[in-house]
Amino acid sequence: MKKLILVLLISFFIIGCGSPQGFPDPSKPTTFGIIADIHADGDYDNLGKILDRFEEKEVDAIIIAGDLSLNEQHSYGRPDKVEDDEEIYMVLKRTLMRGYPTYVIPGNHETKEAWNKAMARLKDDDFLDKIKNYDKLFDMTKIRTLDRKDIDILSLPGCVDEKVTPEDGFIADADELFVLSQRLDDDILLIGHCPPLGSGDHGIDVLESGKHVGSEHLLEVMQDSDIKFAVFGHIHESAGAVDQKDAEVMPRQVTSSLFFNPGASQDGSAGIFYYYKVDGRAKYEEIIVSNK
Repeated sequence: MKKLILVLLISFFIIGCGSPQGFPDPSKPTTFGIIADIHADGDYDNLGKILDRFEEKEVDAIIIAGDLSLNEQHSYGRPDKVEDDEEIYMVLKRTLMRGYPTYVIPGNHETKEAWNKAMARLKDDDFLDKIKNYDKLFDMTKIRTLDRKDIDILSLPGCVDEKVTPEDGFIADADELFVLSQRLDDDILLIGHCPPLGSGDHGIDVLESGKHVGSEHLLEVMQDSDIKFAVFGHIHESAGAVDQKDAEVMPRQVTSSLFFNPGASQDGSAGIFYYYKVDGRAKYEEIIVSNK
């Protein structure tokens, strides 16, 4: 009789929680909405449409892989129409108002001054505090690793290429990844901005000219760190995905390694990254919204 009661209690616990000890159901994918290269410049229409699509898809969390601001001084040598810290603040506030955990890094357009000002404003935002959503913001310049129950997260804020980074910008140190990765014990999802070097025609670092502009050193460190999953931005024209061998991966193709560039949200492009813990594989989906 005691054994029967114990079995019933365990069964009730599993059914009620979905899986023992509150772990995610490994048969269902964890889904991340992926945004990069918003370059807001005071225009948040595409961001709103993309967030609407994420809500329709019921993603679990949102990743913003850099370049929230335009930084016209850096891009075009002219004064900003909208201050960079205002753009960063508005992008993140609008995202946080949707209620999702949001993991964010700067790209090669953000300065440390603008980033820190925006983060301070968000912390003091009465509305976000009232709706309890500020705590859903993960500034991955400060939190470099997250040991999650499904897939661990590692960040590489900024860009490894100093030539494309503004003064007071975030210079990414690829060598940190190996040390940081040793803290994690599950598959790792790397959040970066500037991509590693590719070799194939469909690499996520290919310019329209066909030239590869990714970092060879970053690629080597990722290989040494056994990083099989990553999201990057920066190269707007290279939306898509490859595996560790730089072979093209098609949308919805399930694979054991995946490096994904969602394209520029500035142009209405984003994506969803699906991770299946049950067999350690992943896939992606493209999201395209009308660009006015």
